[in-house]
Amino acid sequence: MSDRLPHAATVEDIVADVVLLLNQLGADKCTLFGYSDGGAAAIRFAATYPEHVNSLVLFGAAAMWLNRDGRTPALSE
Repeated sequence: MSDRLPHAATVEDIVADVVLLLNQLGADKCTLFGYSDGGAAAIRFAATYPEHVNSLVLFGAAAMWLNRDGRTPALSE
């Protein structure tokens, strides 16, 4: 089991976890399914690592993830 993050998980944290998971599995490509807020992370992963994505499925997904102060860290870079 992983240690808890010292902060709320960001889109970048989730993308990094997917990268680690794919590496651990020895998988070159994956099909991503982004549900609700997970859609922002799936979109970010697909945009950052398109060579590792077979397909992207979004269901009830948000294209951005607002933090407490109303900024959109998923889209602000």
